[in-house]
Order: sequence, then C-alpha cells, then structure tokens
Amino acid sequence: MSALNYLTQLTKDVSISKKLVFIVLLTTNIALLLASSAIVIYDRQSEKESLSRELSILTRVISQRSTAALTFSDQQLASENLQALSKNKTILTACIYDSENNLFSYYYAENIIRKCDPHTQYLQTGYTGDIYQIHQGITLDGSIIGFIFITSSLEEINKRLINYIVFVALMFIVSSFIAFLMAIKLQKLITDPIINLEKSSRKIYGEKDYSIRAKKNTNDEVGRLVDAFNDMLSGIEERDAALVDAKENLEEIVKERTSKLKEAQGELVRSERMATLGQLTATVSHEIRNPLGTIRTSIFTLSNKLKDKDPGLITIIERMERNIIRCDNIITELLDFSRIRALNHERTDLSLWIRSVLADLTVPDSINIQLELNDDIEIEIDRNLLQRVIINVIENACQAINDSDGKDNTLIIQTNLSDSKTEIIVIDAGSGIPDDVYPHIFEPLYSTKGFGVGLGLPIVKQIMEQHGGGIDVTSENNVGTKVTLWLPASLNFSKEIAS
Repeated sequence: MSALNYLTQLTKDVSISKKLVFIVLLTTNIALLLASSAIVIYDRQSEKESLSRELSILTRVISQRSTAALTFSDQQLASENLQALSKNKTILTACIYDSENNLFSYYYAENIIRKCDPHTQYLQTGYTGDIYQIHQGITLDGSIIGFIFITSSLEEINKRLINYIVFVALMFIVSSFIAFLMAIKLQKLITDPIINLEKSSRKIYGEKDYSIRAKKNTNDEVGRLVDAFNDMLSGIEERDAALVDAKENLEEIVKERTSKLKEAQGELVRSERMATLGQLTATVSHEIRNPLGTIRTSIFTLSNKLKDKDPGLITIIERMERNIIRCDNIITELLDFSRIRALNHERTDLSLWIRSVLADLTVPDSINIQLELNDDIEIEIDRNLLQRVIINVIENACQAINDSDGKDNTLIIQTNLSDSKTEIIVIDAGSGIPDDVYPHIFEPLYSTKGFGVGLGLPIVKQIMEQHGGGIDVTSENNVGTKVTLWLPASLNFSKEIAS
C-alpha cells in the first residue's frame, strides 16, 4: 500500500477541518525539513571544502620553507617552521619526512594522542573519521627531497553542524506552531461554506422543507456546489408540488383518463361497426336493389293493366311504390354513410343557397319558417352534401314540432359570421330530445323512429367534419332543440373583394 493510500485510510473518518490542518502541517514540515537539510548539507560541504583549500595553501607554504632545512639537515629550522602552525587551533599534527621516509621534524598540538609515525610510506590525503589529513611533497629543482603530512580536526565543523541542527530544529518547531495556528484560522475559508451546506442539508432532511436554500458565500468550486445543491432543491420542490397537485387531482385525472379510455373504446366499437356496416351495405346494395328494381318494373306493368279494370288496386300499388322508394332511400343512406367521397367545393352565396334549398323542400303548412340570414356570407362548400345536411336537420325539426302540443310552430333558421367560423343555426320549439336518447344521437344505427336505420344525424356529423366543421346540439324537454352547424372561417370569402 502506498503512503497516499495509507494516509487516506488513516484519515477517512477525520473531519475536513482536521484533514486540512494535517495536510498543511505535513506539507509545510516536509518542505521545511527538505530545505533545512539541504542548507545544513551545503554548509557542511562548504566548510569541508574551505578547510581543504586552507590546509592545501598552508602545506605548500610550509613545504617551500622546509626545503632549505631538509637540504642542510637543519632540524631546528624545520621545527621552527612547524611551530608556526600552532596559531591554527584545528591542526593536530604536522610531520616532515626526508626522502627515505624517515621522520625529520614534527609538531603536536596540546593534549594530542595521535603521534607522527617514524616511518610512513602510505600517507593519503582525505577525510578519515573526524580528521582531515593532507600529504604534500617537498621538492628542490624538480626532485622530491621529502614530505610533509598535516592532520586537522573537524571538531569546529562538527560544532557548527550541531549548532545548525539545533537552530533548524527550533525553527522547525516555531514554524510548525505558526503554520498550525494559521491553518486553524485559514481552513475556515474552505470548511465554513461546506459546514453551512451540511447544516442546511440536515435541516432540510429533518424538517422535510425543500424551500430552504443554502447560503452562498464564495464563487469558487464550493460556491458552484452550493448553486447545484440549490438547483437540485428547486427541482425537488417542483416535483413535490407536482406530486401534491397530482395527488389532489388524482381522482379528476382518473376520471379524465377513464373518459378517454371509454371514448377510445367507443371509437373502436364504431370502427368495427363501420367495417361491418360497409360489408353489409355492399351486400344489401347488390342483393336487394336488383330485386327492388324488378318489383318496381312489375308493379308499373300491373298498374298499367289494372288501373282501368279495378281502380281500388291503384291505392295498394301506390303504397307498394312508396315502400319501395323508402327501402331504396335506406340503401342510399347506408351507402352514403359507409362510403366517403371527395368534396366538390363550389363558391356559394350562403343566404341565396339556403333559400333555394327551402324552395325545393316540402314543409308542412302548419309550420312557420322564420329566416334570420346574413346576406354578406360567401363560402366554399359541397352544395349537394350540405343540402342533405340542411334537409335532414329541417325535417327533424318539423317532426319535433309536429310531435309537440303545437303551442309554437315557428322554425327559426339563422346564419352568423365570426372571425373563427360560419354558423347555420336551426331552432325549433318542439318536444326536445329525451335525456336517455341525447347521448346516442350521433351513434350509427341508433333510432327511436318507427322507420329508418338511424343514420340521419351521423351522416350530418360526417359531412360537417368532412368540411372541417362540426355540429353542436342543445335540447331541453318540452322547450325545443337548437342545432348549430359550423364551418371553419378558412372557407369564407369577402364579398367586397369578390366584387
């Protein structure tokens, strides 16, 4: 395990503030230790090099002065030269040897234990323990006539080293203490925002109040963390509000979804019914219309032969013809409802067109038609299809008036123009639509009449939707019914522009 992993495991349960103090002290002390060690090592090495240079110079000087003493074997002169070394307190011994490696003269410092060897053949220059020794030849005219060997103590350098170590240790302790105090104070710059964030999170968790926000004190990474935390709280608060709202409106949502499901189910049933109706219509058209044509031809032939012989049969024959026409109309309705053809749009003056439709329509004399038409409406429609719509709606209104007590026989037809749609409104004061029948008025094949197949209003709705419009029906029992046929404004034309 690496040192970093070991420190991670060691401090994983320690608070961030203590970790920061520990990291500051560790890095500071390591840096101080490395810097102090480098200074101490450099100083000791410098002192050693300085001692080497100094002794090297001193040795050369003594060597030059001792040339005459060795040449003339003057030990007294050599001893005087060596005595000059007594001023240097670090020198322990100084030994002069002749060319035969015999001890010629020497110098010993006070209380010295180590002496010069009488015969030394393997003297070396360098450090030996706490002693530095130097070996130098004494020459005359390029020939070696002797040697000088000097040893020096490293005691002063060692004392200097100890003083340095003590000073560095004191500085290390003082610096560590100052760094500790500064770390205690400065770590709050980092830990206080984190601690505040922790307190806020604990308060939010304890109170379950997601409207609380953490206070942002800085714009650094911690500040961005606070922003992200607050954004997260906003998201949670919005989702909580949505959940509360969904919980409160759950029943309404369930009802709405159930209603949509029922509508989808109804649409599926209608689609299946339409498919069945299409197949049935094709069969009816082929299998019934041909026999009806034959029957009609046969009746026409009988009518011509019997009208002079038995006039009473004519009434029966006419009833048969009316029922054949009714059956043929039923087949036509089935075909029209199951087969949607493309619209043939024609530009139409709506007021004139409605009047022409009413002129071709047989309305009972007991019914008073009141027209409230807007003569400025010009629209693009399929006249044949929309004529069937108007006829169907007016016939239903006339029947409703006839089924009522006859207090009000007025049938009102209105046309209105707005920015979004054009309306054709038919209002009767008939018996109204029963409450149990109203939900089924647009269902195919549903009818309360004694004749017909219940495709009148479904065909009306289908044609209006083909035009991009629709039909709205409001009714009240014994008051009357209001049918509003509306078309989109996109089909309108301005008569002013047209003219």
